[in-house]
Amino acid sequence: MHEDVLGMYGVTSQSAEHITNIILDILIRCNLDIKYCRGQGYDGAATMAGHASGVSTRITSLCKKAFYTHCNAHSLDLALQDLTRTSLSVSIALNMTNDIVNFMRESPKRLNLLDTLSGLDSYTKLTPLCPTRWTVRSSSLNVLLINYSLVKMR
Repeated sequence: MHEDVLGMYGVTSQSAEHITNIILDILIRCNLDIKYCRGQGYDGAATMAGHASGVSTRITSLCKKAFYTHCNAHSLDLALQDLTRTSLSVSIALNMTNDIVNFMRESPKRLNLLDTLSGLDSYTKLTPLCPTRWTVRSSSLNVLLINYSLVKMR
C-alpha cells in the first residue's frame, strides 16, 4: 500500500453528499480514477460510515471494490478512552498532568521562566492534553516529563 497526501480542503457542509463530492473532485483534479479505489478508512461517524447514505456508501456505489474499514487509529483512540475511564490511576495521572500544564500556561511569567530555565526548543514546550484524541496525548506527557524537574521546583 502507498499513501500520499493530496492536500487540505475546506468543507462548507458536513453532509455526506458534500464531502463525497469534494473527494470525487479531488480525485478528478489529481487525475485519479475512482475505479482503482480499493479501500476507504474513516471514523465511525454516520456522515462518513453510515450504511444508508454515508460517504463510504456513496463511494462504494461508484466503485464496488472500494471496501470501507473503520480507521484503526480512531478505533485505538476509542479503546484507550474506554480504558482510561476504567483505570482510576490513569485517570488521576491525566487529570494531574492537565492541571499542571494549565497552571503553568495560565501565567506568561511562569512560562517565560520555564523557557529560560529549560533552554529547550519550541517542540518541547508544555502543551495541553488533546481532549478528543487520546493517542496525541503522549507528546504532552513526554514534554511534561522532560520539564518535570523544572516545574516541580516552582
